[in-house]
Amino acid sequence: MGKTAPVHSLNLEQFLATIYVDPVARARFLASPEAEASRAGLSEQQCLKLKEIDFTGLEMASRSFARKRASKQAASASSDSGWWLRLLSNLSRQKWFAQIFFSV
Repeated sequence: MGKTAPVHSLNLEQFLATIYVDPVARARFLASPEAEASRAGLSEQQCLKLKEIDFTGLEMASRSFARKRASKQAASASSDSGWWLRLLSNLSRQKWFAQIFFSV
């Protein structure tokens, strides 16, 4: 069986993921790192360590992640809406399809 991560490790990973993707949570953390980490249920040692985080790197990474998410969402939206039109266009070129649906 695979090993499971300790709960405190999962809490830390979840907390970090949140401050990377949630601007409000990130702002609260930047204003008071130790208090926010403690509020998230992290250990005292983790709270102290998080005070040493590279705030500039955190902001840069979160902006980069936001751009990547937006780009993926835009690509997904355009491909989701276009697949039906591409299918109809391809089918309309098929003789059997044209005979069934476009014959008068």
